[in-house]
Amino acid sequence: MISVITIFLNGDRFMAEAIESVLAQTYEDWELILVDDGSTDRATAIAQDFAARYPEKIRYFEHPGHANLGMSASRNLGLKHARGQNISYLDADDVLRPDKLAEQARLLLEHPEVAYVYGPLELWRSWTGRPSDVDELQDLGLMADRVIQPPELLKLFLQNEKNIPSGVFVRAETFEKKGGYESAFTGMYEDLVMHAKICLSQPVYASSKSWYRYRQHPDSCNAQAWRTGRDRETRFAFLHWLEGYLVENGAGEGEVWEILQEQIRLLQPTVMQKLPEVLWQQARRVKRLAKETIRKTRRALGVPPVILCYHRVVCAEADPHLLTVTPENFRAQLEFIRKIGQPISLDALSAGLAIGALPTGGVVLTFDDGYLDNLELALPILREFDIPATIYIATGPVGSDREFWWDDLERLLLGPGTLPRILRLEIDGRAREWDLGEAPNDTAANAAWSVLDPGDWSARQMLFTDLHATLRPLAEALQQNVLDQLRALTGGPAAARPFYRCLNAAELQTLAAEPLITLGAHTVTHCDLDFRTADEQAAEIDGSRRQLETIIGRRVDHFSYPYGSFNDDSRAVCARSGFRSAVSCVDEPVETRFSRHALPRFLVRNWDGPEFEEQLQNFFRG
Repeated sequence: MISVITIFLNGDRFMAEAIESVLAQTYEDWELILVDDGSTDRATAIAQDFAARYPEKIRYFEHPGHANLGMSASRNLGLKHARGQNISYLDADDVLRPDKLAEQARLLLEHPEVAYVYGPLELWRSWTGRPSDVDELQDLGLMADRVIQPPELLKLFLQNEKNIPSGVFVRAETFEKKGGYESAFTGMYEDLVMHAKICLSQPVYASSKSWYRYRQHPDSCNAQAWRTGRDRETRFAFLHWLEGYLVENGAGEGEVWEILQEQIRLLQPTVMQKLPEVLWQQARRVKRLAKETIRKTRRALGVPPVILCYHRVVCAEADPHLLTVTPENFRAQLEFIRKIGQPISLDALSAGLAIGALPTGGVVLTFDDGYLDNLELALPILREFDIPATIYIATGPVGSDREFWWDDLERLLLGPGTLPRILRLEIDGRAREWDLGEAPNDTAANAAWSVLDPGDWSARQMLFTDLHATLRPLAEALQQNVLDQLRALTGGPAAARPFYRCLNAAELQTLAAEPLITLGAHTVTHCDLDFRTADEQAAEIDGSRRQLETIIGRRVDHFSYPYGSFNDDSRAVCARSGFRSAVSCVDEPVETRFSRHALPRFLVRNWDGPEFEEQLQNFFRG
């Protein structure tokens, strides 16, 4: 049997014609699965009517509560109920040629080594009846009527979206092996995700015959995306997903990787254009290795070690980024680490990586930035449980009585003080303006604000989020210039609050003499390396190492990427500099397949003991 899957969200105008093109197939052993993604027009009734009229051939499904969950979730729902050995897709506004299933089934039978068969689309314009609307055949971009070996097709459609395979006829077992569609892609590029998974490692057959009429009309998903500019945003997300998929499948180098990096660079916006995207850039790194494929192939024996990422152990005035753990909860967390894990040092983990023997159930504690509370409040608790930790130091602020820029921004915008209704700032030579409205300026109530609750955002909170995203990619001098402008408006103090400053040289020397503590480098200015040239990255990484070694009088072997943000240049600098490890903020256990200069870490929140235990068990499972 062949399962034809049609997902739809509204589109009653063309649905009947699409279904009738399946009924007209010369191949008879098929089923049609109609998946409703929460339609609000007559499409639901049309689909249900066909299912009632042809109960042996057509079945109707929808998400619980008639929900709209997106294209990937809908395709996966169709796959879940498919009974056929082979799968064909049909969009609800397109039609199939009558011989599509028969001829593609024959080709798949003739070529048992391939994952799927496809041919060129017919760009169908003549459906309008206007003489000026002429049909056009898609250019495949390659020699057809042959088996395409991996990764030829992947390289082709990465470089030119016109060559994306469509109208495919796929072995059902292929979807099972590749883990289905990625639910994060709710619209557009959900098909490219699956094509990339398949074409990276499996051959496909490209035919010169067209079996699929792709209706061209202004209400299509692609047309709407192009009009609104969402196509660029979604492609950006797809390319970064593919970056992670290549890494986790051992393809983080070679020709496909180089083509992908070039495509990312071509799409990468300028700094000022990309600012609204900064906050989610880390999110795609956090997710990129936590995929179903790796869960299924996770080692059968033993529990992999994990690296935990802390920042502060203190009762903070405000915690807009949720990076603070109270001493009480930190103590409870260490109790559970002792109970269900094996605390180890980063040096021990690095030694295990070097010989390919990782300690089972190992837990490595790390702290980013170098806050004073790491010495005053965290260290005594670490001593209490005899648990080692690595503290990464941004060396530029060492000895300064100023706060880190993000803390200073929080104090100036979310703490007590007044701001003009129309706030005007000059940022990197560009004038910016915000209307703060009539909201009261007393923001003491904002101290407990959580970035996870955007429904409660006030004008100041939204300003904070916007300015944080704007300042993060900028050089330190530009960040301080903006903070000085805000300080002049609010009258806020410049000196750091208790426990908000960085450690000074004497305090670092005290930590360096502590047997439980290892100190690592964290750049000079805590810059986002993704926004720096290769030379600037080298100066930041090597400079922080030299400065820290001068202060503590010993070698520094470990590095942490600020914000967890890195690229090929920064990773190369760490390797060239001889760092034994460099850590990011990717949520994954440590395995031998990871580069020692791109190790994953789990960010720890202010969880109490029982919640931390549950989270740590999840971390071990990946």
